[in-house]
Amino acid sequence: MAVLLLSVSLLFASGSVEIFSWWTGGGEEEGLAAIYEVFRSKYPDVEIINATVAGGAGTNAKAVLKTRMLGGNPPDSFQVHGGMELIDTYVITGMMEPLTDILESWGIVD
Repeated sequence: MAVLLLSVSLLFASGSVEIFSWWTGGGEEEGLAAIYEVFRSKYPDVEIINATVAGGAGTNAKAVLKTRMLGGNPPDSFQVHGGMELIDTYVITGMMEPLTDILESWGIVD
């Protein structure tokens, strides 16, 4: 999540970025706060919208995220398990957009 958050930050020179996750308990919340502090130190003009959804070990958040995605109101960045959860739910259904052009412009992909 940290890599994604810092990568997404480059897309938002100013304004805000919404981060959707289910990291609300104990060490998770502390970890998310630490990621936000790193982000804020590098991008102080970007407001972080912490869109966490508690409960159900991520089940509640996944339901809210799916509703938002289907409704055309996706967050800027969101937590999801890699593999089939990501691919079946969001990639195959066309809810994700490729970042290849952005990565190429940064010189990460040739």
